[in-house]
Amino acid sequence: MKNNTFILAFFIYNSILFSQSMLAPPDLVLTCNHEINIDKLKDYTDLTYGNVVLDKTLQTKIITLDKVCRGFCNVDSLTGYPGIKKACFYYNQLFDTFHQDQKYGMVWGFSGYALGSSNLKIKIQIDDYRKCGKGKINRIFLAEDNGVTLSDTQIIWIVQCHTLYINANDPYDPNDDVVWPDSLVTIFGCGADINNDTLIPRMLLDSICQLITIEKFDEISTNDPSVCFKVLRKWVVIDWCQYDPFKNPNIGRWEYEQTILVHDTSAPRIKLFVKSCNESSSTNPNEVHFEILSDDQCTPPDWLFYSYRIDIDNDGLGKYNGFDCRVGTLNKRQYQAKDTVQFSDNPYALNHKDPFIPDGNYPIGTHKIVVETEDGCGNISTNTQLFTVSAGENPKIECKVGINIIQLSTIGKASVLAEDLILNISDNCDQNLKPSFSKNNYVPSITFSCDDFEKEGFPNTILRNLEIWVKDGAGNTDICFVDVQVQDLQKICNIDSTFINAEFFTYANKSLEQVDFNVVPGDIPTCNNEFNQKVKKGNTLTLNPDKIDQLLNGQDVWDVHCMNKYLSGKFNFNAIQKKVADLNSSGTISSSDISDYIKVILNTKSDFLNNGSKQWQFTNEDSIPKSSFELSNSIHKLYGFKIGDVNFDALSQCKDTTKQKLPTLKFETKGVPLLKDKNYIIEFRSSNFKDLCCLQLDIQVDTQLIKIINTQINPRFNSKHLAIHSGHVSQIFLDANLIGLPNLLADEVVFSIEVEALKVTSNSNLAFSISDLKTKSIAYDIHGNPLDISLNNKVNAQINIKPSENLILYPNPMNDQLTIQWKEALDDSFIEIYNSNGKLCFKSKFKSDIILSENNFTGPGMYFLKCTKGNKMITKKIIKL
Repeated sequence: MKNNTFILAFFIYNSILFSQSMLAPPDLVLTCNHEINIDKLKDYTDLTYGNVVLDKTLQTKIITLDKVCRGFCNVDSLTGYPGIKKACFYYNQLFDTFHQDQKYGMVWGFSGYALGSSNLKIKIQIDDYRKCGKGKINRIFLAEDNGVTLSDTQIIWIVQCHTLYINANDPYDPNDDVVWPDSLVTIFGCGADINNDTLIPRMLLDSICQLITIEKFDEISTNDPSVCFKVLRKWVVIDWCQYDPFKNPNIGRWEYEQTILVHDTSAPRIKLFVKSCNESSSTNPNEVHFEILSDDQCTPPDWLFYSYRIDIDNDGLGKYNGFDCRVGTLNKRQYQAKDTVQFSDNPYALNHKDPFIPDGNYPIGTHKIVVETEDGCGNISTNTQLFTVSAGENPKIECKVGINIIQLSTIGKASVLAEDLILNISDNCDQNLKPSFSKNNYVPSITFSCDDFEKEGFPNTILRNLEIWVKDGAGNTDICFVDVQVQDLQKICNIDSTFINAEFFTYANKSLEQVDFNVVPGDIPTCNNEFNQKVKKGNTLTLNPDKIDQLLNGQDVWDVHCMNKYLSGKFNFNAIQKKVADLNSSGTISSSDISDYIKVILNTKSDFLNNGSKQWQFTNEDSIPKSSFELSNSIHKLYGFKIGDVNFDALSQCKDTTKQKLPTLKFETKGVPLLKDKNYIIEFRSSNFKDLCCLQLDIQVDTQLIKIINTQINPRFNSKHLAIHSGHVSQIFLDANLIGLPNLLADEVVFSIEVEALKVTSNSNLAFSISDLKTKSIAYDIHGNPLDISLNNKVNAQINIKPSENLILYPNPMNDQLTIQWKEALDDSFIEIYNSNGKLCFKSKFKSDIILSENNFTGPGMYFLKCTKGNKMITKKIIKL
């Protein structure tokens, strides 16, 4: 009985054991060019790398599509690859020397299978033993059924077909996997891009089995007089899958030297403005005014050298090669530092030591002036003009004789220009005379209206005798008289009708144009701020003005700052400003209004208008906002204000399209190479982050190159707001204490953006830009003056060239201090600083980082840093502001 029971149990157990089985898919061999998909590796039903079926009748061929190479046959001791025979067979049968990248379908076997009961569960464990993309991946298939687990393993080998090859002894080896740029490159124009794609190495090999970095190290020299400056560039290419400096530093690392010569043969542009004739007067005897403007594509305006010469009477008899007066040479930085000019000989000048402004009292006669400017590369431009100083004479004006007739228009007005009522106007010197209806003010026209006719009982005509004045540049005047008859033969002005007139202005007293009056259906707002309409005498007219424009026109972070000051009791609002700041129409100004304002600026809220409010609202002279105005026959002044525009700076005229040139708040980032799928933190610094009240900016990114992960803002800011969008980051910086943002040193990080690289990019700076597309980028100083915002400003290209990785100066240009880092410095190294005249200003041994203060410099100007270590010397330009 016991034996029978035992035998039965054993039989049942064996039946279960033999009914459950597990077989993994066949082993595979892939090349590095085959991109491994981990999700598909974990899916036992996916055919890409081999699947497992639950029914043997469903087995299919396991086929991979890949190229073949010699690596299929070679045993690799580093990865353990044994040189699988089947893979080698495919290589021998399929490899085509002329089409080495051709892909083939290779059959490795059939699907694996797992058999068992309905409770069977299959899992895959992935063990990845690859290094630098090559090696093996174990797919361990686990089949669990009724507490019993069976396993089988599939091995996937990834082999490298071709290691990176570069001939260190021959940069032109046709078998190289890199194409080096020309070793000697000449570029014209010092503002030219010395980092363009034609100047960088081009890699011909790219796979997951290489981890290639390309770095450059620049030494910039200005000692060669034949060029503006010279860049000695060393390229370093490293394949980190081959390079191990502890084993052999010569394997996997290659260097290439390149020289870039930058020539600047373009002279500065120079403009000289002076009246060709200057008339003397009793108040300004013989006074002449000049204006000199100059710029250069390389040298900053403050570093251009100015000088001028004047030949009195243009006779060529002066002591300076025919010129009587000579002043210069000096640049504006030197002038501000009270440097002395070499020549200061001009007894007629108001300031004979100023080479930029030759203004003065010159003798009567015709004289010649030659102005000269020189850039930092020795290119010189000149501008020569003649100017005349003449004795004072009154201008002459002659009016038309007889009666000059003008007709009243259909809107009850008639205007006449002074220039239409004169016959002749002349002066011995001034050729830009303009007649005026006023002696002291320029009034070019005069307008008659129905009011003039009403005063005389609505006649058909009225007659006026008018004065017309002319004044020359020296203040001399003349006058003539003219008769003007204004006719109203159509009886436009009469006792039964009148005209209703309205003029629209902002609360900054600027004309407010493109207002929709909503009187005549279909009327289109025009570039005019006047409304005119004829009505019966005693009737009124109702206007329902409206105006629509861009949401954030006139609305920015300065308005938010003013609202914060109002809430803190540090700023008073008038009645209109209180209405403007009440964004949600609650009747009071609160933190909720400010919160909505910030959301709109950051692009996280589409609008802050609630309760059907309009963008622009209007008042009459009593400053009471109304939706409609009942107008009588008098001339009305109406005022418009825009919700949110606390300081009334919204653009209001059609001609408000030219952007004002503003000072610039400069942001800089250090450009670094980006490798695909790697994360980087890009730090944004500013060289002039001082005395700021607040700012808003939008950093736009190239979504083809990077993806935004996160943003961090310097913790010293106590009121900061940001919004991260898919293609840009919007930020607002305020000060909760209302005393201004903290002043930051040039090496302090203002904010940073963490990104993921989507592509290999030579320079991270290519992925970022300042944009006004979503949020206008603007800053304000503590006095409320606006500043533009720039990122990696390239204006002074010869100064802002990226420094050598081994020698770093920041900030440059500098204000208060300069940090020097020299990674190659040893005990026998030292640095020297010379001014532009070659005088030694500072010398020190270099043992660690050095921080220089402004006391180490003799004043603003251009300096040269020389770093010496043994026989090696590096020079850099330094600009002291």
